[in-house]
Amino acid sequence: PSSLKAAADYTRYINKIRNDSDKLLAHVYVRHMGDLSGGQIIRRFVPGSGAHYDFEGDPAELKEALRAKLHDGLADEAKVCFRMIKEFMEELEASLGLEPTD
Repeated sequence: PSSLKAAADYTRYINKIRNDSDKLLAHVYVRHMGDLSGGQIIRRFVPGSGAHYDFEGDPAELKEALRAKLHDGLADEAKVCFRMIKEFMEELEASLGLEPTD
């Protein structure tokens, strides 16, 4: 797919909140905690080099450092991130002619 509305929407949203470190932290948590964990397994099944799943340092230490910065005030923004990423994945699946995975 050349362009996905959901990806453009997410990019615009991130640019809008780029100066709000708490909101950005919620997105880092949602997007990268999965890549630090499950992504290490998933990378074997994705086409290409899987470089997206390469991290400097020990993934366990990275996760612990991120968890140390979390607080309850991030919950609402994490929900925004989950919703936007879900919309992106649904649009990507549809553009590729795949069945929704729920």
